Amino acid sequence: MNIHKTLLATVLIGVLGLPPASAELFFSESFDYGDTRDNIQNVSDWQTTSGVLYYDPDGLSHPGMPGEVGGSFHHDFGSGNRAINYAVNIDKLSTASAGDEFWLTGLIQLENHDGQSRVQFLSGSNVDGIGFGVNSSGNVQFYGSINEGANTWTDTGATAAADGSTYLFLVQAIRGSGSFSDRESTINFWFDPQDTSSQAALGLPDFTNGLSKFGRDGVWNEVTIGLSNQSRADEIRFGDSFNAVMIPEPGTLVLVGLAVGFLIHFRRRR
Repeated sequence: MNIHKTLLATVLIGVLGLPPASAELFFSESFDYGDTRDNIQNVSDWQTTSGVLYYDPDGLSHPGMPGEVGGSFHHDFGSGNRAINYAVNIDKLSTASAGDEFWLTGLIQLENHDGQSRVQFLSGSNVDGIGFGVNSSGNVQFYGSINEGANTWTDTGATAAADGSTYLFLVQAIRGSGSFSDRESTINFWFDPQDTSSQAALGLPDFTNGLSKFGRDGVWNEVTIGLSNQSRADEIRFGDSFNAVMIPEPGTLVLVGLAVGFLIHFRRRR
């Protein structure tokens, strides 16, 4: 490798870090539907049993998830809750092995605590889904099986600071090697991390449990977003690694472009 290729490699490694061997994004929803507020069912495959689902051209922003584009799903009704579902049919768990990771992340903003706002993935029999949310008291909750029990909403001990703020959630599910009925998977959950430059930068999880039934079934088939009065959800992502669900910020992409341009420049001079 000549000096210029070495320099480029050094810049890229310093900027992006070493990516994992696998980084596949299974599902991503940025709500990038245009510039006009509209009924979300007119512009997407999201479905609900009642009510009108609004797309808002104003997206959510958070320092831990830079580079967000598009709008957000906005529930601004005066009363009641709305849940929307998206059938994605992601058949990944059926071929997963012990140690395989699954990551779920997204943004939630609450404007009026009058019910639970949540994002979750469901499986075929609804026993190994994972999700996150904030309840009407502002307590941050994890959705899923813990301690080899059935799926339930569990208080993580964290509390959302205030209405009107945007919160970032990350869930890491590591499939265990236990029996079919007691999979003994590990669940790690981070609430509102500010530094997402690497998995190590997240620090210790805010909630963890090593006896989850996650991975007992074989198929992910639905994404559910349930919002209370006046709240938003944005940038929902599901993948097989931290790198798959987190993207470089625009400044990072600029540095990568400069590095590539630097190499091209010197190759031309030679």
